[in-house]
Amino acid sequence: MVRSTFRNIVAIATCAATVMGVGTSAIAQDAKEMVDPLALSSSQAADLKMLTCWEVVTLSEDDRAFAMTLLYGYNQGSKSDSSITPRDIQIAIINTMQNCVDTPEAKVLDVLRSHVAHEDQG
Repeated sequence: MVRSTFRNIVAIATCAATVMGVGTSAIAQDAKEMVDPLALSSSQAADLKMLTCWEVVTLSEDDRAFAMTLLYGYNQGSKSDSSITPRDIQIAIINTMQNCVDTPEAKVLDVLRSHVAHEDQG
């Protein structure tokens, strides 16, 4: 039951990130090359707090979906919140990607947190 629920959540998050693929693919084309900030060797580390919107929106659709799902989970875990719903993930990712297109220099985790905080209040 938990495994199938998790698969459904990941699938929905992937769909949410893919929905934004049309708008963000133009940004990736402007870059002239794909940015892959997550392509690290096993001895390197990435600071999730430092990823910019530009770095995430220019990833491939699959990598963007993975990155956003990872960031959503990281954010929830940092609040000691282990509950997730597919709808909340989908809304947070879509809204984050929409904002990231307009503010590519912003830290994607900060943008995501602003949308998750908004959903928590609503």
